[in-house]
Amino acid sequence: MSDRIIEADWTYLDGQFEAGLRVQVGADGRISRVGSGGDEPTERLSGCALIPGFVNAHSHAFQRGLRGMAETFPQKSGNFWVWRDEMYRLVGELGPERFHDVCVQCFREMLRCGITTVGEFHYFHHDETCGGFAFDELVLSAARHAGIRIVLLNACYMTGDIGQPLEGGQRRFGSVSYEQFIENVERIDTLLDGDTQRQGLVAHSIRAVPIDDIVRLHAYASKRSMVLHMHVEEQQREIDMCLLHHKMRPMELLIERMPFGREFTAVHCTHTDPGDMTQFINRGANICICPLTEANLGDGISAAAKMWADGGAICLGTDSNNRIDMLEEMRLLEYGQRLRHEGRGVFKGRGGSVAEGLMRCATEVGARSLNIDTGSIAPGQHADVVVIDLNAPQLAGWTRESLLTSLVFGCDAGVIKNVCVGGNWVF
Repeated sequence: MSDRIIEADWTYLDGQFEAGLRVQVGADGRISRVGSGGDEPTERLSGCALIPGFVNAHSHAFQRGLRGMAETFPQKSGNFWVWRDEMYRLVGELGPERFHDVCVQCFREMLRCGITTVGEFHYFHHDETCGGFAFDELVLSAARHAGIRIVLLNACYMTGDIGQPLEGGQRRFGSVSYEQFIENVERIDTLLDGDTQRQGLVAHSIRAVPIDDIVRLHAYASKRSMVLHMHVEEQQREIDMCLLHHKMRPMELLIERMPFGREFTAVHCTHTDPGDMTQFINRGANICICPLTEANLGDGISAAAKMWADGGAICLGTDSNNRIDMLEEMRLLEYGQRLRHEGRGVFKGRGGSVAEGLMRCATEVGARSLNIDTGSIAPGQHADVVVIDLNAPQLAGWTRESLLTSLVFGCDAGVIKNVCVGGNWVF
């Protein structure tokens, strides 16, 4: 297949929109050149702007099946743990076919919202017999069917709480041992589509994986140049249990026991001690915040303003997928901090632009968290791009200077016209 040359009216490059740029895509699905002049475009996108595809660094696709559920509270107020019971109910109902269908539905919805890469934090491994790891293959199949790029973040899940056995629906998540988990990781390696699928590792949480095995997982991931993700301090109860058993907070324990760096991503960090977070950031690791899910579950609001001011690498995830729209995730990340601190302009990027800073969280930092060549329109990157309809009513009145801010602060996914993954138009 010969190279394709895509030209929109405006292309987002290095934090701003530029006119007259041509994006050349090679047969390998990667961008080979970005610039003006050169060969005539094979695809001229009039009335459109081109932006990098969004990178969703944290998703549980099967939880899309909970949409419309767990929002009625007849007897008592809800919290994360009440919601978790409803999630376990869903787990008990999902057979292979419906599980696959829900994942396909979720991934297609992501694509329509401009998400071209998903980090699927996958711990739902087993069928109703709680045996085998067949659901891992179903997730990969669903991603392939939908056309989304996936990093399968393969999760180890061994205990129901610190030192406690798995119970109920948790048994469909479990690994009998570290060795069994690694054996399955190596089996999954042989099933990946090399063009659009990769694998990373997960220690689900301090509740679900003994600390010694978390350390072993990190060592294995580092040896193989794989990323390692983990839920960290989403709930105060998790911190209390860790203090009871280890005399340390989860993040404090990880800092002491694990020599992590940019390969490690801590998800949520809603209740992390400021001193622990400073040490975490100084090591160069990543924080994934999931604003819509954290708001929906009543988790609390993290100290993300200080994380950002201290140079923290913050990316975004859709987590429970109750609502999928990366533009909304970006806005709520900023607005949550405005409400917390009663001030405006938290995630400032170049020239003080909050929209540029948020865009970086939704693209470049997400790609960093997943260690994947996407998140920007540049030579060598995967050709994962999103086409914005400049004639959409939500964008009425835009100028070159205001276009990014209008998009981030004034629009939803309705302005997205087309989506390209690896040089292929999938929406």
